[in-house]
Amino acid sequence: MSTDKNPQIIDLPDDQSLAMAQIANDLQRSTLKVSLDRNPALIYLNGLAPSGRKSAQSQLKKLACSFGYDKPSWLQDMPWWELRSRHLKAILAAMSAQNYAPGSINLVLSVLRGVARESFDNHLLSIEELERIKLVKRAKGSRLLPGRYLPIAEFKAIINSCNDRTLYGSRDGAILGLMYGTGFRRSTIAQLSMDNLFLDEGVIRVVVKGNKEHEAPLPKGTFQAIASWVAYRGNRPGPLFCVIRKNGDMDLSKAMTSQSVYKLFLKRVSLAGVPHASPHDLRRTFITSMLELTGDLALVQSLAGHADPRTTIRYDRRGERAKREAIDLLEVPLPGSL
Repeated sequence: MSTDKNPQIIDLPDDQSLAMAQIANDLQRSTLKVSLDRNPALIYLNGLAPSGRKSAQSQLKKLACSFGYDKPSWLQDMPWWELRSRHLKAILAAMSAQNYAPGSINLVLSVLRGVARESFDNHLLSIEELERIKLVKRAKGSRLLPGRYLPIAEFKAIINSCNDRTLYGSRDGAILGLMYGTGFRRSTIAQLSMDNLFLDEGVIRVVVKGNKEHEAPLPKGTFQAIASWVAYRGNRPGPLFCVIRKNGDMDLSKAMTSQSVYKLFLKRVSLAGVPHASPHDLRRTFITSMLELTGDLALVQSLAGHADPRTTIRYDRRGERAKREAIDLLEVPLPGSL
């Protein structure tokens, strides 16, 4: 059994390997060729938001490679329309045998169901088989939630690393303050332009998942950090957080990427001496803090831009903090203590 964080589905016990090999044989017998405009996997991916598309494409690529479609053209080469309910059951069983988390298994099931719907819409799959695919059972169980809540002392150390009187420090401080004060994802941060910022109203308006416009009010500290950065940057059109060249000049024609936001966060965490933190921990911290301060799930759901309150609940780390505070009250005597 693989213990890798992202194991490949082909690394399996013998019985599961046989089942996966049979799926590969079934797929490779397909003689039907489909044009790109009818490719159900491509249509499905194109219908997703960019953040969801990346994850779904990664899952589909792993599957394709497992079945021998490992060329750069894997998306077009694999006959997705040939997948049947029995194949989905075997794939999920293989993932379970590798100790994938139930959430990961159910993500793959959701993606394959989406591809099956597109196969049906393009007359590549019968309604009977689509209904059978819909009946494939989701995986049960759960895992501990990833990530953690950042105590205020740790965030202060991170944000204080930006207090260096440089252009980088001003920009990075505004980014970190915005992530902590609004819960924005780093992909959202990278996409912000001056058109999204309304300093006179103290808000940022942005389109989030599901093509929904979301308004985020800015806390006082976040507002001040962004105002300080804009004083450096100026009000010219372009990305709110632009690239800064090695010579110290701003390039207002080039926006930061999600990856560059990730790297600057890790840099600031390292400078602050804070252990194992990720940018998404700031989103978890924002949601946890808002729930702790207001106790209003519907309000925090709106602030986080979530369509489903169950998603908001998954970010709540109050229970973990309460358990730690409670367990710290328990005195465990050591051997030889009086």
